[in-house]
Amino acid sequence: MIQVQKEDEEMKRVTPLIVAEELELKECIGQGACGNVWKGMLRGTVVAVKELKSKYENAEQFKREIGIMIRIRHPNVVLFMGACHDPPYIVTEYLEAGDLLDWIGKNQKLLEKKDQKVPIKEMLQISIDIAKGMAWLHQFKPQPIIHKDLKPTNIMLDSKGNAKIIDFGLSEVQKQREMENRRFAGSASWMSPEMLLGKSYTEKIDVYAYGIILWQIFTSSTEVYDIRRYQHLSPSAAIQKFIHDIVDGNMRPDLNFENLKSNLAIRSIITQAWDSDPHYRPSFKQIIEILTNTRLSTILKDNSAIQFWQHNFPDKEVVPLEQFYDALWDTLYAKGEAPSPDRGDLLQRCIEAIIHAPGTKTDTISLERFGNLLHWYGPLQKDNINHRNILEKILDLLQKPWFHAEITGHEAEELLNTSGTGENFLIRCSLSPLAPFTISRLHVSSENQKSIVHHRINFNPQSSLYTMQYQAKSADIKLITVKSIEEFIENAK
Repeated sequence: MIQVQKEDEEMKRVTPLIVAEELELKECIGQGACGNVWKGMLRGTVVAVKELKSKYENAEQFKREIGIMIRIRHPNVVLFMGACHDPPYIVTEYLEAGDLLDWIGKNQKLLEKKDQKVPIKEMLQISIDIAKGMAWLHQFKPQPIIHKDLKPTNIMLDSKGNAKIIDFGLSEVQKQREMENRRFAGSASWMSPEMLLGKSYTEKIDVYAYGIILWQIFTSSTEVYDIRRYQHLSPSAAIQKFIHDIVDGNMRPDLNFENLKSNLAIRSIITQAWDSDPHYRPSFKQIIEILTNTRLSTILKDNSAIQFWQHNFPDKEVVPLEQFYDALWDTLYAKGEAPSPDRGDLLQRCIEAIIHAPGTKTDTISLERFGNLLHWYGPLQKDNINHRNILEKILDLLQKPWFHAEITGHEAEELLNTSGTGENFLIRCSLSPLAPFTISRLHVSSENQKSIVHHRINFNPQSSLYTMQYQAKSADIKLITVKSIEEFIENAK
């Protein structure tokens, strides 16, 4: 009892009550069930201000609730900065990149162009962010925080693309929101069967909503269901028909999308998350584990490299370069297999030379950067075709005069046009998913006209073979298939 009193006193002391005169509302940036959302200023800081349609009747309850909100600190949960009781305002950090629905809409337009695809890595990272934010709320003490209205418009993105959960926790917000949700235009698409039926529920209602959101992310769909099938009905009849379709007809969004066919782990999470039975829905902790492993596989694409990172740097995005190199050395060279000290020093200097992206210099390496290095110089370990590990391959390539690592196409053209060595080609790194390298060469036409042409060199990880198609002087299309870049150069000559 004494402990509870102490917590209450502490809560009251840190409660960030804001005087209305301190707030300056600049522009309305959104409208919701609970009221307008404004971009504003508070004590010299840009903030988001959410106005409630009605104020709390119980001022002490209001203080107690915002006292809890101020204790919630997580990178994927919006930062609560304070509240005003009269008029009723909630003040949070301002997130300038818009909400998740905007992001999905932009992706939808990209897909309509046919030749552009949204990076799976980006989809996975946002999905993980949302799951981490929700896991934090569900594991909050002294009792879990159930969102009850998780949907794309309640997930915001910051300037770096990090997802953050908004609109949770305050009872007045939830009360006004539940009134709105009784209409079909509310949040029905993300509501679980038990919630639609008005039955008792647990935190698994948020998992159901997450399953729908995950489907939207990976299909780039702003709409969940085709509501035209309900337009001929009255509002009350429409929502009753919708409830029947979800509960009795087990209606769910269409899974016949390419991203869901090729990403079985994502498809599995989605179907488990929106299961009619809450007991079969996974926890956010379980979802995070699956998505993290999926993202790791997507970035590294090499089983040995995946095991290396999981074993040495679990749950890490960035690691100190010294730790990375020590772990890499121990992985690649078992006792008795290590190269001589001189060659070992040379190998280390080589990887230090290419470890950083051009124009950057840090004492760390990110998972993303490691993935790029594997894309160019992998696989991590020796294989049956190339008897070199990643370090030895880097060393061999850096010693070749025609290899120029990470230069742009424009830089390649400048080098070839101004080369005084007589070299008429070079090899450079490429970030194309199937083509780790590009050959840029100086072409002279029959009219003695010079031009620079670029050809991608593809790599098949299953066969460990490089291939390139090019047009020979005979106008025939030729195909080069080799085991290494060095062999490729010999054949291309």
